[in-house]
Amino acid sequence: MKSPLNTLKLQFLFFLGCIFFMTFNCFAQKKKNSKEFLNKQEIKQQLETVSEYYQNGQFDRSNQLTLRQLKILEKNKDATLQFQCYNFLAANYTRTFKDDSAIYAFEQANELLKIKPQLVNEVPEYVVAFWNNQGAFYRENTNYQKAYLCFSQSLKIQAKMKNSNYFLTIEHLANLFDFMGQYEKAHLLYNKIILDRIQDDFKRINLFSSMGWNQIGRKKYKNGHESFTKALNYYNHWLNSPKNEPDNTLLTKLYYQLSVSSTLTKHLSQSNYYLNKGITIQTQQNNKKGVYLAWCYEQKARNAAMLGNNQEALSSLQKGIISIIIGFEKDDIFKNPALSKTILGENTLFKLLAFKGQLLHKTYQQNHQLKYLQASAKTYQLAILLAENYRETIDNQEDKIMFTNRNSMVFDEALNVVYEWYVQNPNTEKATMFLSIVESRKSVAYNDFIKREQVRVPVKYALDKQKQLLLASQIAQLKQDILQKNGKIDTLETKLRELEKDFFSIKNKLNGILPTQGSNTINDLSIQEISAQLSPFTTFISYDLSSDNHLYILMIRRGSWLIKKRKISNISLLKTINQFLPKLQRNPALMVYTGTKDAILLYDLLVKPLEKALEGTNRLVVCRDGILNNIPFEVLEQGKEKNDFLLKKFAFTYTFSAIDYIQKQQVSINHQPKTLTIYPFLQNYTLPDGNVLKSLNLANRNTRKRDVLLGKQATKQMWLAKINQYNQLNLITHATTDMQESANAYLYFYPDSVTKAYQLGFYEIMALSLQQQQLVVIASCNSAKGALQQHEGSISLAYAFMRAGAGAVVGASWEAHNRAIGIITEKFESYLNAGLPKDVALQKAKLAFMEAKESKDLDHPFYWANLTLIGNNQALSIEQSPFVGYVLGLLALIGVVLFIKTNLPKKSATRV
Repeated sequence: MKSPLNTLKLQFLFFLGCIFFMTFNCFAQKKKNSKEFLNKQEIKQQLETVSEYYQNGQFDRSNQLTLRQLKILEKNKDATLQFQCYNFLAANYTRTFKDDSAIYAFEQANELLKIKPQLVNEVPEYVVAFWNNQGAFYRENTNYQKAYLCFSQSLKIQAKMKNSNYFLTIEHLANLFDFMGQYEKAHLLYNKIILDRIQDDFKRINLFSSMGWNQIGRKKYKNGHESFTKALNYYNHWLNSPKNEPDNTLLTKLYYQLSVSSTLTKHLSQSNYYLNKGITIQTQQNNKKGVYLAWCYEQKARNAAMLGNNQEALSSLQKGIISIIIGFEKDDIFKNPALSKTILGENTLFKLLAFKGQLLHKTYQQNHQLKYLQASAKTYQLAILLAENYRETIDNQEDKIMFTNRNSMVFDEALNVVYEWYVQNPNTEKATMFLSIVESRKSVAYNDFIKREQVRVPVKYALDKQKQLLLASQIAQLKQDILQKNGKIDTLETKLRELEKDFFSIKNKLNGILPTQGSNTINDLSIQEISAQLSPFTTFISYDLSSDNHLYILMIRRGSWLIKKRKISNISLLKTINQFLPKLQRNPALMVYTGTKDAILLYDLLVKPLEKALEGTNRLVVCRDGILNNIPFEVLEQGKEKNDFLLKKFAFTYTFSAIDYIQKQQVSINHQPKTLTIYPFLQNYTLPDGNVLKSLNLANRNTRKRDVLLGKQATKQMWLAKINQYNQLNLITHATTDMQESANAYLYFYPDSVTKAYQLGFYEIMALSLQQQQLVVIASCNSAKGALQQHEGSISLAYAFMRAGAGAVVGASWEAHNRAIGIITEKFESYLNAGLPKDVALQKAKLAFMEAKESKDLDHPFYWANLTLIGNNQALSIEQSPFVGYVLGLLALIGVVLFIKTNLPKKSATRV
């Protein structure tokens, strides 16, 4: 047993130990805090050095130093300093065209702003610079809506700071309008900038460069040259300062600008002088790679081509291509799988390749050597693939469409060259190349969206995906509110920008963990694949209108294909269609049909070249282009007898693109159809005998499960709450469209007694998730009619439902006649219940309508030709007894065996 004395000693020693530990810990903590403080001070000093490196164009040194500071900051988690580091990294990567790295840095800074919003008050100058840099990055990459969002954030902060000198952001906005081709709008902004207030030479350089490009856009070439000259003068003045080092990249850019304006003012020798100076600056610094270097080589090639020196131009172009990408000498894209990961500027490379393809074709026209024609075709193929991959990185639908339309001439040239190469010795490889180029500009926004939505997100990112879908829905509602002016516009737009900012951040995050190179037409689609997906009696036809007055027709059948090129007059075609459509679309009352002559003219242009090849076909899948989207092919006539409409010969399906048709056909159907019908305005849809239920097509209750929302039950809220329980939707209601503004289209429900909401708008429809919907029938006026977007199609309510994921949509291309549409949809429903494919069911319903006694007074295409089927044309699955299933399965097996036996000799596709 221990004595009390020993116990006291132990307690005293323990007490002393605690005091020593606490003293040591306080000292260590103080030392640690002092060290962290010193690190912060050092980092702030280092960031000043980083800024100097950036200003002097020493981007690699700037990056290395910034990354070192970020490693130090990982320990003390100083959000302010981290934000500044990521801001510099993003700016450096942007200037060096390292897009993936720039996006990463921007997103890291975006996250810090979310975590610590007070950064806006602590370092407002850095936050403003961050939004300006991010906006400039997205502007350069054709994401104009995202760029505008960023510049708006910058202006908002500057207004809060009460900073009256917004000139840098105004310049960025003006640049944005220049990029979008809105030169006069940009010019007004440039005029708001007071030059006398700008003392910094570096800022003056950028401003006069921007103003020069604006003047060139407005075709004031001499003024543009003067502005570029002033920019170079300010650069030389800036360089006179001892603290500033030469920025060779910027100087090359300035010489390039002067060369462009010299070429436009027809001073080619002067242009080449500037180009040689720009190239020499880079080569002397051993810079063999760079976008500005590539631009110089491209302009040099264009100057040589203007003088007829094609070989010299090709040599310069090749140097430009090599300066942008490593190992790009190979023409075969499949031997260069890292294509998109080695490019410094995809848009620049696309333009270089397109110009190279053009020069190779000109060389072929001069010497008629087929090797140049083949090289031209394959170079254009590369250019189109690159454009397709690049376009997938553009987020906004309008920006995607703008990119394609701006480069439409390249696609036209590519089609022409590949067709010329094809006709020399037709084969499947050449036909597939032709198909890929046609498909690369068909419904690009629609296809990119659908393909992206089909990519599976890893489980751990499921919450991000759900949040993205929720934000998409909220954004759609805000856009709808702004369109309908449901609230204070400024408030709605501010909220919209905030939501879009979050939406794009999540999208960038998901893009970072998904494959960087999305699926593309060239790799995904072939003549053989489409051919294999078609039934023996189905033919796919794609039409493509070019700006050089040519019509290309591509026809694919099971085991065969055919390509035709016809010289047309786009103006005459437009005139014929505009004369024809009113004869179809105006309610004729007691007037006779007078559209036969126009229908025959259109038949001769569009279908007659394929008459022989179409023998044995009774189903057509038509992919239209441009103004052809307004034509219902069912009403075209051969003219051999009265009213020999094509409807009597073919069942029609329409599709936005071949790739969309194939994707829709491949969707498995393994569930029993369950239909939801809405009927909000009963009095307008009763049949002559007053039988509402008959007009709702409720006759076949035994084969389908269905629910009906009638009258006051058919509210928007009730419908939205129920649609996930069904896989077929029937909407018998009113609709409106706007041919000037596609988004201003609505479906109408019964007004809700509480919220008063009764409109379902275009944006709201696109934000729905309708992947489980096999069929949506919109028995409403103009539901398949909308403003035409070049190559994209008719942007209608039907388009919105297809974009939301519906497998197929039946909609009306003009006014829907109540009695006629009631009869046709009833018969359509009965044929679907009998197991017929959708296109055949709709064809038979229309033919039955034309023969029915109750519709004898409706003898005009106006009453039946407006209903069109878009998308999947397969039969709906219906409930069958097991015995019937076994019998059908056995018959199908016998059919397959017989088909294989009769088709064994056919090993590959053949040309018709």
